[in-house]
Amino acid sequence: MVEVEDTTWTTSMGQDTYRAFVLVAVSRNGQQSAPVSLVVDTVLGSVARIADPTTQSTLAGIEVSWSPGSPAASEVEVYVSRYAAFSSPYGSAVASVSSGPVTVPASVEGETVHLLLVPRDAQGVAGEGVAITTTWDPPPPPDAPASLSAVVTESTVELSWDELPGVDSYRLARAMDVPPTGLGTAVSGGAFSDTQVSDDEVWHYALYAVDAIGRASAPARQAVRTSYIGCPDGQAEIDGLCEPVFARVVMADGEMRCALDTAGGLWCSQVVLPDALRGVRVKDLSMRHQSMCVLATDDTVTCFQGANGVLLGTLPFSDAATPLKRIASATQGACVVDASDKLWCATYGSTVFPSGWDDGSLEVVDIASETLDVHNPARVCVLDTEGAMLCDVGLGTPWTYLDDPGVPPLVELVGTRFAKDAAGHLYWTVSPGGVPALWPDATFTMATSANDNLCALDDTQAWRCMGPDPDADSLFVEVPTDVVDVALTEVFQAMGGCWVTSGGRLDCANDHLTLPSLAIPSRLPSLSSFAMDELNLCGVGMADGGLACTQTFSDGQTDAPISPPLDLGPVDAVRMARYLACGHETGADLWRCWGTLSSTGSAVSLDLAGIGMLAASGHGVCGIEEATGTMSCWGHRLPATGPTDLGVAMDVAVAHTSLSSSGYACAWFDGYGRWRCWGESSNPTFGSALFPQAPFDYPGRPEIGSGYGCGVDGQGDLVCYPEGYNDRWAVPEPPSDAYVALSASANTWMCAVSASGAVACWGFEDGDDAVPADVTDIVQVDLHEDEACALDETGNVLCWERGSDALLVPRWRSAPRRIIPGQGGAQ
Repeated sequence: MVEVEDTTWTTSMGQDTYRAFVLVAVSRNGQQSAPVSLVVDTVLGSVARIADPTTQSTLAGIEVSWSPGSPAASEVEVYVSRYAAFSSPYGSAVASVSSGPVTVPASVEGETVHLLLVPRDAQGVAGEGVAITTTWDPPPPPDAPASLSAVVTESTVELSWDELPGVDSYRLARAMDVPPTGLGTAVSGGAFSDTQVSDDEVWHYALYAVDAIGRASAPARQAVRTSYIGCPDGQAEIDGLCEPVFARVVMADGEMRCALDTAGGLWCSQVVLPDALRGVRVKDLSMRHQSMCVLATDDTVTCFQGANGVLLGTLPFSDAATPLKRIASATQGACVVDASDKLWCATYGSTVFPSGWDDGSLEVVDIASETLDVHNPARVCVLDTEGAMLCDVGLGTPWTYLDDPGVPPLVELVGTRFAKDAAGHLYWTVSPGGVPALWPDATFTMATSANDNLCALDDTQAWRCMGPDPDADSLFVEVPTDVVDVALTEVFQAMGGCWVTSGGRLDCANDHLTLPSLAIPSRLPSLSSFAMDELNLCGVGMADGGLACTQTFSDGQTDAPISPPLDLGPVDAVRMARYLACGHETGADLWRCWGTLSSTGSAVSLDLAGIGMLAASGHGVCGIEEATGTMSCWGHRLPATGPTDLGVAMDVAVAHTSLSSSGYACAWFDGYGRWRCWGESSNPTFGSALFPQAPFDYPGRPEIGSGYGCGVDGQGDLVCYPEGYNDRWAVPEPPSDAYVALSASANTWMCAVSASGAVACWGFEDGDDAVPADVTDIVQVDLHEDEACALDETGNVLCWERGSDALLVPRWRSAPRRIIPGQGGAQ
């Protein structure tokens, strides 16, 4: 009992306390009043509370939230300790707020933080504190910047990249000749212009994305050389490819055609160049029937058979004044016009042209030659300075061929059957009953002929063409008007020709529209690997990993995926199907595929990440996922996946099937050590269902074709299945060393490479074992229906046709490389 003399009394009570009070009044003489009871419950009092506290990790720190308690707090103090849990508040509060949330700064990822939240009411009375223990686990760092690319000149490198969400800033490190270290300096936006470079330097760049707390991503790398690596002389960039800029075109026999680019490069179709002319720069060229004579830039004249590349001879013109300007083929030699406009002729036997042409004293203004027909020799005609036309057949005695008093002096020959006067009128020099002017209603600025065929561009920019009948005005070749040179075929029935436009483009039109094959190829310096199919050959540059592709030996194919994507980085491997090509980007876990999945399919673009082993077939690709060992296929007529009960797939091969048969695949599964094949095939041995009805095993890595296959076992020996295929499947005698590489085609043909670099081929057709003698020191071989190509130790590709010992030359079409790749794209 407590005696109180005043009318007030104070005592202390804790939170959640229940207490009863009795008040009694006492007089001075000791008398007591009746008691008065009072119950006090502090839960119902005014002390503030909070409820449901939560925490969440952010880039800035730990975000603390809570709900209002009952009664609600007017203020909440937040205390933090990084060492021990709270038993009572101590120190200074890091925050004092009326409501949440509150962010407590954090600096060490994974750090344990102890929090205490203390509520206070409006009078400042503190309620019971709430303790929380949590760990700061911020969001992951940003990804590396995407699509880092560079445009390079001799004094500037323009870098650009795709900006990423959640990135606070970018930092760029740069160094000359070697990859840079450190984060470098801050850059903003998605582009940076580096002007602190000079010509012919190699710069390495590393770009990092940085978040709000300063964490940096993995770098995206790029290495460039500050000089414009453009197209070779005589070529220009067209649609991302180095294409020749032509100046002149010559045709013979319908199929044979050659063109000269502006640098003197010689490009031909259906023509075999002798080795002596490979790489020679050319000033002028004369073709008639199947023989050709080339006037080189060093003023030498070489003649050969265009159909087989056999040399006919080198002609002497030592007495002529150099440089030589024009050439015309004769039957047993050729004639040239020298710098003084004198005519000189010679035969293959080093004999000066017979008398009658004044032995080089005749001055001429034009010269032309032409085959009379495929069974007769060539006619050579000249125009002298008086405008008279002189002709000869077979390097015999010349005669005045056009001598008509009604014909004005001629200034230009159009073949050997037509000529033009100074006014632009055309004359048919072999017209029976005189030499009337052709199309007398018009004059002409340009004309071309082949035998009795003539096309001419009149002064209204309209083309007129005629055949052997001069009265039949028939336009059998639709030639554009913006041409600088044009040639017709010597075979009228082919109804075609080729022309060079004012922009240097070469176009042809006849029974099948094609561009001429490259006879003197602009090869890559060297290749580390290659792949081919029926239409294309792609090679990986040994020095820089650049990928360049060529249309191989099938003229007229326009649906082939020739050109790699222009943003493709350096690659270290390439795979090819019939309409699809894939390159493995160096330093990135990514196969990029482009092209189509069939001849009539639309363009596709596949980015296959996480694929370790990849194999290509005639209709698509199959790959093995590195993480799971699952085999999957993409493409036309291929099994979607492999069997699921055989374990982890370790390696894969896909059949080189023909278009008429379906696709199938083989894979080696862990635990078996042998190859199992399944899918659809025209050969019942391989099974006809998506899962094999009669699977078989290979003892080593296989190459499979249309119903057959071979593998190399652990000793380097060949094992083929089925044995004695069609009674002609005979494996060649083993070499002195082991086999190391194989390639198969759908046409029952296979080649193998031994450890010494020798190539052996065998198959169904007689003569398939022929390999040219030049094919030596080989490290890789590939083949398709009728052609094989091999890569030698120096990085050069050699190709030949099945059953032949002669080398073929694929035509390279390679994109210009302005950027010398470094460590690859985004890492």
